[in-house]
Amino acid sequence: MAAFRAACRVARTAGFTLIEWLTVMVIVGLMALSAGQLIGASMDRTDRVVYQTLLMDRVDAMWSEYLHTGTFPDQVTDDARVQFTVSACGPLCRTIELRPLSPHPCEYWRLSTDGTRGAGGLLCW
Repeated sequence: MAAFRAACRVARTAGFTLIEWLTVMVIVGLMALSAGQLIGASMDRTDRVVYQTLLMDRVDAMWSEYLHTGTFPDQVTDDARVQFTVSACGPLCRTIELRPLSPHPCEYWRLSTDGTRGAGGLLCW
């Protein structure tokens, strides 16, 4: 009987069982899946913040030109990642629309010189 127990201990301490390996692999897979989703969501949020910052910079530049010249510009400087469109929303108001050149769930953002803002999707601002 003692020889049987000794053989079991040797076999047991020699390595992991198939069930243990499969359990570890499933846990690692679930953790990798969760990390991938978090990274993807983080990238979308980062893009959204970059686009909003670009838009706010252009509105600030429009206000700066208005304060220096007394008129709003008809266009703004472009960026390699986005396309800007300027439209009038009143005699002392201009709206800038930003559309990313690469696909994004929000599609577009709008910001006017009077503070009105909008976007192509929910929770984009």
